[in-house]
Amino acid sequence: MKTLLFTFYFLLSTFYSFSQYFIPFGEDSVYNSFGSPGGVFDIFLDDTICYIGGGAIHYAGNETIYQIGAFYNDDWHSLNNGFGSGLGDAFTIQKYQNKIYMGGNFQDINGILNTEEIGRFNGTTWEALPNSYGCPNSVVNDMVVWDNKLIIGGEFNAIPTGFNLPYVAAYDGTDYIDINDGEIPFNVNALAVFNNELYACGGWFTLKKYIGNKHWVDVGGHFNYYGQGMLVDTFNNFLYVVGGFQIVDDTIPCDNIAFWDGYKWTGVGSGNNVTDVYNIVIYRGNLYTDNSSDTLGGVYTGHLAKWDGTQWSPGVPGGMKFFVNALAVYNDELWIGGGALIDGNTSCPFDTARKTLARWYLPPTINCNYLQPRIQSHIDTFYLNQAVQIHNNNAYVDSWSWDFGDSGTANIQNPYHTYTDTGSYTVSLTVNWQTCQKTVQRTFVVVEDTTTSINTITQKESSFKIYPNPSKNELFLEIKDEKSILS
Repeated sequence: MKTLLFTFYFLLSTFYSFSQYFIPFGEDSVYNSFGSPGGVFDIFLDDTICYIGGGAIHYAGNETIYQIGAFYNDDWHSLNNGFGSGLGDAFTIQKYQNKIYMGGNFQDINGILNTEEIGRFNGTTWEALPNSYGCPNSVVNDMVVWDNKLIIGGEFNAIPTGFNLPYVAAYDGTDYIDINDGEIPFNVNALAVFNNELYACGGWFTLKKYIGNKHWVDVGGHFNYYGQGMLVDTFNNFLYVVGGFQIVDDTIPCDNIAFWDGYKWTGVGSGNNVTDVYNIVIYRGNLYTDNSSDTLGGVYTGHLAKWDGTQWSPGVPGGMKFFVNALAVYNDELWIGGGALIDGNTSCPFDTARKTLARWYLPPTINCNYLQPRIQSHIDTFYLNQAVQIHNNNAYVDSWSWDFGDSGTANIQNPYHTYTDTGSYTVSLTVNWQTCQKTVQRTFVVVEDTTTSINTITQKESSFKIYPNPSKNELFLEIKDEKSILS
């Protein structure tokens, strides 16, 4: 039976390896009327609807969309003709309070007043954001929803009426709210919500986390260059950051990609690549990312790279010949947005002179590289008889098996454990997910707590009494000699 199962999986994997392909959109992809490519800059998913935004895009299939459109029920749909015939770029799309918000670099939407750089679609028409101040004075790059507010990041530093908004602001549906007191010093390129906390990266050399009251703090050490994009891996509970850096946390090398697990940084790759990375997505358990050059980590990848946990390879056979600006997984397919997208073998099934969006399909595979368990704790040294919670990052696996190194065990995600003897202990965790099993270890040290002590109060040093005894509510301690105190 085991032999038959192995043969089945081998044949299945062989079949899958030959069944990856581009999927045509039908009559048309996304294009313009100039006979030249526009650009797809953002792909936003809202349940069963896929929104795309960009620049110099006039049509999608038979629909007139002008920079922003929606795809669902296997067809394109217009959002009231988007920009109308106006020019501009849609860089970011977000849903907030049941309306679709669009930010970017534009003077207005359909000539509507106060829609410079940002506006919203109410399901029928476009409208300005109600507020007391006007519009941001420069480009909006990204938006996320956090704390029941729309968080907006970009290159703006004020609103014309004098409201100071240095590169990031909140919007509650009625007005703007200042959430930056100067800790974000330059353009915000990307925003993310990770473990219910707000993060930002941009034209400075760290990742920032919002801690309230307009204050932001650095997360770990410094990058050696800027950050461009972020992605939350909900399965492993990682926050991926991409950009122009090859060093994170001051010393850790990486190929323009690293992730923060809530406790420490880990680099992806070896750091022997100099390029720019703007987008990242997880598809079939592998990382897919764009890159401004043809190589990543010293390997030819053709502007779309795939990381399988150990090495880089082209994201599609032959690679992409033009820049990739946006990535998303929708309807079990990898959506690739950019400018004049074609693969290295010129087999992409659309007119390469003007189409800027492609869909790539890869059948499901069993990918154990995707499972990356961690043993996490805020401290490495525990005190004797101290109950300490130890964490695992994988909330969605099938089982956990802990061995605390002192004959203690547990089978939940985040157990508490108390050590009764001092020493060094190797904690082991095995997680199971589908057919995958991974084991990780971490060493902790247990010591006696010598930071506090209580002097023993003897009858010779002091005379005291406790009353009433027994007691149901209040208990009184009466010390007659003041020389004896707790120290």
